[in-house]
Amino acid sequence: DNAIASFERAMALDSTSTEVSAELAGGYMAKKMYDKAAEQYNKKLKAEPKNIGALVNGGVCFMVIGKYDTAKVMMQKVIELRPDFFQAYLYLAKCYYLLDSLDLAKKQYQLVIAIIDTINIPAGEGKSKAEKYGAHLLEANKFIGLIELLGKHYPSAIEYLKKAIDFEPKDKRDLEAHLWLAQSYALSLGPKITVEEAQAIRQKAIEQYEIVLKIDPKNKPATKELDQLRGK
Repeated sequence: DNAIASFERAMALDSTSTEVSAELAGGYMAKKMYDKAAEQYNKKLKAEPKNIGALVNGGVCFMVIGKYDTAKVMMQKVIELRPDFFQAYLYLAKCYYLLDSLDLAKKQYQLVIAIIDTINIPAGEGKSKAEKYGAHLLEANKFIGLIELLGKHYPSAIEYLKKAIDFEPKDKRDLEAHLWLAQSYALSLGPKITVEEAQAIRQKAIEQYEIVLKIDPKNKPATKELDQLRGK
């Protein structure tokens, strides 16, 4: 708070200082004052339109405050300037998702997966591709799975969500991925499958709901939908 107050005083003395704008924006962002941070990142970008840090952080701030179109343009600029900046592709995909442009979001997430697939990790680096890019691959596969779930393409949703879960950190399970996978299994139950197939699918759904409840014992969707599957 003292740092922010100091930078605000400096800004009052020189409102054109882009360095102060950047510092003030970072302080606001750390305090989750995203509207004020976005304003300061904009000031920085007027003087330095190719500043990657301001574009990325400003884009995130605009996304948080619901100005998705502005965030989208900023992430597109980041990708234009730094095609190797994978997080920008994920942020852009999230912008499309939040704008209800689900086809564009899916294509963007698929692009992330395709780009990572072409990368060769040097033998001496000490990390596998999954270790280095696991978080990106988890997010991309997870949200493609969600988009497929929303589109009622349940087999495809299951495929992508299972891939997402393969990239989970060993010490932290992803609640959303397991919940959406459980829902995909549950919603794929229908009259066109055999009794044996239905039993197997129902059991897979139950297992995923149980994982969700281990992560969050009070999760309402998982509790309600698991009870329904068990006929309670």
